Amino acid sequence: MGCGFSSDTSSATIRDIKSPDIQSNAETFNRNRTKTKETMIQAFTRIDDEILALENLSPASRLTTAEAWVEHLQATQLSVDDTSLTMIERAVTAQVMEPINELDETTLTDDINTPVSTLERDQSDIIKVKKLALKLQVAFDVKKATENEEFLARISRGMMEVELQRLKMDMIEHARKRIETLSDSFERLRQLYLEQDGLIASVSGGTYNSSLEQSLDSELEAAREVRDRLSGVAEQWRTASNLMGAASKGSLQAFEFWSQVGQSKNSSERIQLALDTRSACHSSLVALECAQQALPNVELPHITSRQCSAVRHAIVYILTDMANENRYQHTKNVLEAYQVNTAKAIDWLFSTYKKTLDEDLTAQIDNIKVLAFRLRRERVKHFKEIVGNKMYTKPFIKMPQSGFK
Repeated sequence: MGCGFSSDTSSATIRDIKSPDIQSNAETFNRNRTKTKETMIQAFTRIDDEILALENLSPASRLTTAEAWVEHLQATQLSVDDTSLTMIERAVTAQVMEPINELDETTLTDDINTPVSTLERDQSDIIKVKKLALKLQVAFDVKKATENEEFLARISRGMMEVELQRLKMDMIEHARKRIETLSDSFERLRQLYLEQDGLIASVSGGTYNSSLEQSLDSELEAAREVRDRLSGVAEQWRTASNLMGAASKGSLQAFEFWSQVGQSKNSSERIQLALDTRSACHSSLVALECAQQALPNVELPHITSRQCSAVRHAIVYILTDMANENRYQHTKNVLEAYQVNTAKAIDWLFSTYKKTLDEDLTAQIDNIKVLAFRLRRERVKHFKEIVGNKMYTKPFIKMPQSGFK
């Protein structure tokens, strides 16, 4: 379907400026983990390095934001249950597809209860509508297109309703993959903290060795809290960026498909291109709407609700507007303006993030690095006096149950 919601669509968005690949970073750290033998001070330094690197990615605060996003998506869709979605499809089929059967029984040969995959079902419905449009001769005949305008518009609305639920489910699936990646990093970070706490306790007995160590530790914790709050917001911007990337890609695809419609002299090809235009553009509209929901306190510029309504109206009547030259050109103008504005919106999102939140987050991360290294030096100084070159034996750590799922 058109653009879809893969994170690959955001290759030039916020991911580039402040959303490192947490999984690959964790794997890199793990490759550099404990050698067979190391002193307690070497072990402390290694663990502290890994903690600092993982902490700067803020998996805990990002995970909380990512989970809240999935909850929001689930609350705004009719159902994430495939059985319920099948019921929606049946209702749409009864309302919309039945008239097709009356026109030509050969266009509906599949039993609605026959088990088929989602992709097969979607493709089957598209084929049926394509056959119907061919039978009605709406690709080039202006009169027949006008006569069947509302009939085919009703079919488009019904199919878009089902498509909307599919798109939301696809979006939730990608968001859950993000949660899985963040959860892995969060669990690794918790394990490192437990190991570090145990090591410090075995050396210092659970007390501070100096007032400077206590002061630096408190200052570091306060800085981490600020960074975590900023990172949670940054995760919202990352989500919006990915969705705007999908919206921009879909709008471009839709405009390109529709431009090819005007060049095509073949009815079958023309109808297929029109259906592709509708699918890509609808995916773009859904992604745009969700991008705005991901940043509820930020008004995305350049694209208005009025423009989105005009685009939606255009794709509802897309099968019957291509025969009329004036309507075809009007739709082309609508899609072109939408494509230009989605590109402007994602550029604005990127530049605004760079000039505001990214600067604050980078400054806070740099501040944490300075504090963390100062605290490490202070602790290592005292550790040398207490344990010297004593070898480190990694303890077995039983992980507590995580509150994250």
